[in-house]
Amino acid sequence: MKKKLLVCLLVGGVATSALAQPTAVEALAQSPTQIKVYWLPPAEGEVQSYIVVRDGQPIATLPADARQIVDEPLLPAQTYRYQVIAVMADGTRKASPEVTERTFRELPKRIRYPLVVVGGTASGVGAAVTAAREGVTVALLEQTNRLGGMISNGVSLTDMRNPARSNGLFEEFRRAVQQYYGTGNGMAYEPRVANMLLKGIVAQHPNIHVYFRVRPVAVERNGGRIRAVIVQDMLTGRKATFEGDIFIDATHEGDIAAWGGAPFRVGREPRSPEEPHAGHIYYDRANDRILPGSTGKGDKRIPSYAVLLAVKDYGPGADKTIPQPPFYDKNNYIHTPPWEKTWAYLYGRFPGGKFEINQHPQGSNLPGINYDYPTASWKRRDEIAERYKWHALGYLYYIQTELGLKNIGLAEDEYRDNGNVPPQLYVREARRIMGHVLMNESDVWKARERLRPDSIAIGDYPMDSHAVQPKTDWDSPDMGEGEFWLVNYTPWYQVPFGILLPLRLRNVLVSTAVSATHVAYGTLRMEPVRMNMGQAAGAAAALALRYDTEPKRVPSRLVQEVLLRYGVYLYWFPDVTAETHGFRAIQYLAARGYFPEERFEPEKMLTRADAARWLAYRLQQGNPSLQYARPAVPYADLPEDHPARRAVELLVAAGVIQPEDTQFRPDAPVSRGLFAQWLVGVMVKLGQWTPAPAQEARYLDVPPESPFASAIATLRKHHITSLLWDGTEALQEEGVRFFPEGPITRADAARTLYLTVRDTIWRPEDADYVR
Repeated sequence: MKKKLLVCLLVGGVATSALAQPTAVEALAQSPTQIKVYWLPPAEGEVQSYIVVRDGQPIATLPADARQIVDEPLLPAQTYRYQVIAVMADGTRKASPEVTERTFRELPKRIRYPLVVVGGTASGVGAAVTAAREGVTVALLEQTNRLGGMISNGVSLTDMRNPARSNGLFEEFRRAVQQYYGTGNGMAYEPRVANMLLKGIVAQHPNIHVYFRVRPVAVERNGGRIRAVIVQDMLTGRKATFEGDIFIDATHEGDIAAWGGAPFRVGREPRSPEEPHAGHIYYDRANDRILPGSTGKGDKRIPSYAVLLAVKDYGPGADKTIPQPPFYDKNNYIHTPPWEKTWAYLYGRFPGGKFEINQHPQGSNLPGINYDYPTASWKRRDEIAERYKWHALGYLYYIQTELGLKNIGLAEDEYRDNGNVPPQLYVREARRIMGHVLMNESDVWKARERLRPDSIAIGDYPMDSHAVQPKTDWDSPDMGEGEFWLVNYTPWYQVPFGILLPLRLRNVLVSTAVSATHVAYGTLRMEPVRMNMGQAAGAAAALALRYDTEPKRVPSRLVQEVLLRYGVYLYWFPDVTAETHGFRAIQYLAARGYFPEERFEPEKMLTRADAARWLAYRLQQGNPSLQYARPAVPYADLPEDHPARRAVELLVAAGVIQPEDTQFRPDAPVSRGLFAQWLVGVMVKLGQWTPAPAQEARYLDVPPESPFASAIATLRKHHITSLLWDGTEALQEEGVRFFPEGPITRADAARTLYLTVRDTIWRPEDADYVR
């Protein structure tokens, strides 16, 4: 009786010792009717057999050497739960954690969706999830049977310098990784785990219909609109047509936008004052210098692609040597460093005791064979991808044979349905679709100098490019012509909405192959940024559908409002996160230039100087043509070089501040009453508000004779009350208090100011870009 109960509990998913249970259990759908389940044996103990359980019911008993099962026939578009139970030699049974997978959705001949997202890349997932959360039914079309693009196909270490800048959907993913492993910061993950977690996020949204192993082959268009995308089933060759109101091109290649008629660039722009690292370049990373021989000429060359292998060290005595791959030539690898000095060994470790192989200039990269890839046929692209696969395996073979490290082998629990090799080629850069904004090197390099009120994401990884030509001079400090890593020229930066809006197309957004120069694209191509850009595209698509308009006619301010609800950063402060009180207000205003400081200090009390600066800026933003004669300001503690001097002068000239003594006390906290008075004065000056009668203040501690009563009453008239700042603490038994002499935090002041700035009404004339 006890034994039967134990089996029942284990089948139900009771956890057992991690060392004693089957490991690396993974379920991967292969078709609408088939799922393959994979596992590895327990780390300890002798296994007699395995029981595979689906949805709580045993479906097969397999011998001790079994490592997979093909489960079929199954129903299309259904979610199944799997466990693998190891029956040990001593009779005990050890169950793995439960995993889930969904069979493919059957491909229709023709179907229509409000939104069609092409590419289950990082940006495609971001777009689909965000649009779905906004109530849109989405078709998500993906070539492989995985989601996340390179996140689940080899880039296992997040390309982000500061993990604190993780935000939006990528931050949800990062936290899911952290929870899965129970340790670490969530910035490194196994590809199979990344795929599982991203599929799990997508599966939470039943209005996302994912179609796997379909490849776009053509579009139907009518003038500046795409009417449908035609895809081909990679299993059967059958074609299907997806009609849509709006399309998001999330592909690495930018096929949909290009086929629709959008202009694009391939290759490198020439050097210019805005782009000092553009064009033909030999760059010395160590000394940050452009080397002789760099012409700066533009061309059609693009960075090398790669297949990023996941490998393990199986320990002394292990022999994991692979067969010699086609095209193998050890001369392609002789300039790679010893294993202990490779990027993989030093920096490329990720969970599971694995290494990401991403070695260059020799090793993973093979520059020059991909120049025609961006606009090539799928047949030719597949040939290029195959060549990169053999080149990557050639490097592993070189490590195993020439370096004598037979114990370094392919990770046996990754890509098990593809020979332990990623199915996705790392297309670092292909087409770049030209949009209403073209982002260049100086837009990144001089990010703090360039206001981005249309910001929809941030990034921080250095602009970089892998070599576009093979390295030939091994005495030179460069890493191949075209390679650079501009860590000294890449602060954190903002991404403008306009790079997602392709020219000449009315119902398409681009979220991966965005509008940027080659140099700037070298930072925009990082997966966290791509995911956030996808979120912006999804938000814009949802809004365009809601208002029955074109994406380019959706003001960026409305896109930002959606993104802020999902914790996307428009700006970055080290002391402001999505959980910070006033997050949305702080981000929205910061993107518009209100807070140029490096830190925001949300819980610090707002000073009189900062209040004056914020409100003067509000006045100027509300009326950019405002002119004033510099008034005589009697404040002895506001010298000419004081940061708040010009702001106070403007407010005095506008009649907002009435000087009453010779001391302004710039560092003193501004009182709530005075802040209300100044804010209302600004809004009245702009002609947006009219003063309310003092008796309408209606606070226990604000009598009509108070000098602040009219201003406080005016705030109430516009639905700004002390409840915004104090919540229920403002409520007293006998009524509500305002605490007019009390201070106000910077976060609460920002929230108040935000309510005077934000505009959630859609008006077609408010679009940022109409061409």
